[in-house]
Amino acid sequence: MMKHRVTTANGYIEFSTLAAAEAWRDANAPGAAIQEVQIPAPEPERWRVSKDTMLGRVEQAGMISAVMAAVSNTPAETQFLWTNYAWFWNDNPQLVGMCQALGLDSAVILAPDEYL
Repeated sequence: MMKHRVTTANGYIEFSTLAAAEAWRDANAPGAAIQEVQIPAPEPERWRVSKDTMLGRVEQAGMISAVMAAVSNTPAETQFLWTNYAWFWNDNPQLVGMCQALGLDSAVILAPDEYL
C-alpha cells in the first residue's frame, strides 16, 4: 500500500493520496517535503483447524471417499503426518491444493474452527 508523508517539524503526517497530502501541505506547511512510501501489507491471518472439523466438513460435502483416496496416494511421510496430526494451519499448501484438486472450497473446509 502506498502512502504519502508530509514532513513537519514534529515528524510527519500520512495521507492515502498525493492530492490529499498536497492539499494539507499547502494549507498547513507550505514548502514541506512529501515523501511517497510503501507500507508493507499486513500478514494474512492464520488459524488452526482440527482434523475432526475438517473431516466433518468434507463429510457434509459428500467427499470422504475422495479425500481417503487422495491421502492414500500421497508419500508415506505425508500419510504419517495426516494420521498423527490433530490440527493443521488454514494456509497449509498441501491441504489447499487437495481441496482444489477435489473441487472443494478450501475457504469452507479450512474456515475458522469454533472448537480451537
